[in-house]
Amino acid sequence: MSISIIWSEAMEYFGYPNIKFPMPSYSSNTGFIDMANKSIFYNPEFIDSFKHREKALKGLLEHEINHYVHLPFDLVNVKRMHQISKKEVGDKNIVATNLYCDQVVNIDLLSKKRNEVLYLFEHDLFQDQLMHTFWFLQAYKTSNDVTKRLEFHKELFDKIKDLDYSTNSFETHLENLKKFSKEIEPYLEDEQEFMCQIRKGDEDHTKGYWVEKNAVPEFMDDESARKEYEELAKKITLPIEKQKDSCIIGFNSWDLSTPFNDVDIYKSNNRFLPGISIAKKEYLSRKEMNDAFIMIDSSASMPNPWVRESIPVALGLYIANKYLSFGKEVAVLNFSEENIFLDYSKDADAIKREILRYQEMETFIEDKKSFHSRPADYYLITDLLIQNLDSFLYKFRTLGSKLNIFSFEDIQIKNSDNLVVKYVKGWEDLK
Repeated sequence: MSISIIWSEAMEYFGYPNIKFPMPSYSSNTGFIDMANKSIFYNPEFIDSFKHREKALKGLLEHEINHYVHLPFDLVNVKRMHQISKKEVGDKNIVATNLYCDQVVNIDLLSKKRNEVLYLFEHDLFQDQLMHTFWFLQAYKTSNDVTKRLEFHKELFDKIKDLDYSTNSFETHLENLKKFSKEIEPYLEDEQEFMCQIRKGDEDHTKGYWVEKNAVPEFMDDESARKEYEELAKKITLPIEKQKDSCIIGFNSWDLSTPFNDVDIYKSNNRFLPGISIAKKEYLSRKEMNDAFIMIDSSASMPNPWVRESIPVALGLYIANKYLSFGKEVAVLNFSEENIFLDYSKDADAIKREILRYQEMETFIEDKKSFHSRPADYYLITDLLIQNLDSFLYKFRTLGSKLNIFSFEDIQIKNSDNLVVKYVKGWEDLK
C-alpha cells in the first residue's frame, strides 16, 4: 500500500483537515508536524525499520494529524501550554507539554479503535521505563491489552493515570498539564543519566526523542562541532572569487614622461607639444568587494546540525570563510521563531556560532532597515518553508539588492535580475 493511499484514508477519516501531503525528512528520528506551515514530516528510515511498514506509517500519520485536529490544535494553544508548564518545570516545559499532548492524541485515537499508533511503541527508541509508562497508560485508559511485559514507573503511573485526557475543555487540559509536568519532571532527570534527549520538530510540536548516547554525534560541544563543519565545508567548491583590480585606458595631456608611442596623433593634430598633445594613459580601477550577509534558516524543517550532518550549515560556513579570507566582514541572520542578528564582523568564532545555532521552531524572517545599512552580497539558505516568504522577497525586489537563494526544497521561484535561486539536493550541487 502506498503512502498516497494511507494518506487519503487518514484525511478522509479526519474530515480533510488543512494539512499538506507528508514529506520525508531525516531531521527527526521519527516524524513531526510543523504547525506553522501545516506540514507533516516522517523519517523513512524509522518507517522502514518496522516489519509492517504500512501499519507504522498509518500510526505515525494519524498521530501527527490528530495533533492538528485535537491537541494542541494551533500556535496560540501551544504558547499557553508552554507558559503553564514552565511555571512547574522551567526549561523542561516543551518536553513536558509534548509528552502530555502525545498522551491525549494517542488515547483519543485508541478510544476510537485506531490502534496502529500502539505499534510504534515496539520500536527500539521507546524501550525505556518512561516510554513504557506512557505505553501502559494509553493501553490502560482505552482498555487495550499490551502483549509485551513492560517495565514501567508504577509510582508515576499511579499519579497521572486518573487525569482526564479525553476532556473537550482546553482549560481542563491546562490544569492537567500542570500536574502532569510536575509529576514527570524527576523522571526526566533520572532518564538523562542513561539517555540523551534530542529535541526536534518546531515549537508547535517539539518532540522529546530519546536515543542512546552512542547514537549522538561526537561533536556535541561548540569547538568540536565547528571543526567538524570546517572539514565538511571543504567539500564545497562554489565559485566565490575576490574581485580583482583592472586597468582601463584613458586619455590625458601629454608630458615628456610619457613615451612618444602613446601620443594619439589624430587627437593631437599630428603635433607633439607637451600639455597640448593627447596621449593614452592607463588607470588602475579598484573594484571594492562587498561584505557578505548570510541568512540561515534554523527552523524545525531544516536538519539539526547537532544531530546529523547539515549541508546548509556547511554551506553557511563555506561562504563566511570565503569572505573572511578576503578581509571582508560578515553579518548573520539566524531565523526561525526568533530572528537573531549578528552585525557585520570579522569575529570568526561569533559568526560560526550563529551559523550553527539551531532554534527548531516555526519559520519567520524579518526584514529590518538595519540589514541594508551597506552594500552587501546577500545569501539566503533555507528550504523556503517560510511563513512570510512572498512579502520578504517582494521587499528584496523593490530594494534592488541581489539575493542568492540556496533552497533545500524544490519550491519554484522565478529567477529575476536580483533573485538567483539554486536548488540543492546534495553535495554535488555545491561544486
